[in-house]
Amino acid sequence: MDEPGSSRYSTFLAIMIAVVSVIGAFIAWRGSVAFSNAGSADTRGVLALVDDQMVQAQAGSVVLGDKIGFAAFKANERVSTLLEQVPGYEEVAAAFRAAARSARDDYIRQSYIDRREAFDESRALAQTREQLSFKKDLHPQPHFDEADQARTKGGWMLFALVWFGAAIVCMTLADAIQNAMRHIFFVLGLGMFVLGSVLAVIVEIVG
Repeated sequence: MDEPGSSRYSTFLAIMIAVVSVIGAFIAWRGSVAFSNAGSADTRGVLALVDDQMVQAQAGSVVLGDKIGFAAFKANERVSTLLEQVPGYEEVAAAFRAAARSARDDYIRQSYIDRREAFDESRALAQTREQLSFKKDLHPQPHFDEADQARTKGGWMLFALVWFGAAIVCMTLADAIQNAMRHIFFVLGLGMFVLGSVLAVIVEIVG
């Protein structure tokens, strides 16, 4: 027949094991949430990266069209200048001049042409990219940093959970052993439980 003190000690150990298990389950849940958040942040980062590349490609395509229009403007202007020097070709020269003016006014944004009548490609790319990126997230790195932080938090939560598992093992051994060693295993289990709890709280606060 078991002694009353031993029975109470076993009951106390059972309660402690249950407490450690419940808190361990909560920590496991927080770790899974952290990993889930990391996956979501990675997804947002990839989408932002794709949007950034698409905007860059679209801006390049738009500016290329502007450059072609500017090249047509300069070509027609040059031809009209040469024809104006040839007697009898005044009407043809006027037609090329009109085509040059049309290309400049209708197909090229005036803000892209500098004072020297040259096409400012860098300005064109910057302004076009700004217009295309309106209300779009084109900054993937903050999302990737967030994912790394969440993933690190999840890893530390799993590490804390290892301590909880070791604590349960020690407390189970303390319940099974019927000599003085049971107290050593209980103290070890309690210490691991405390260390794991402190680690989990720190990770939750910092992370």
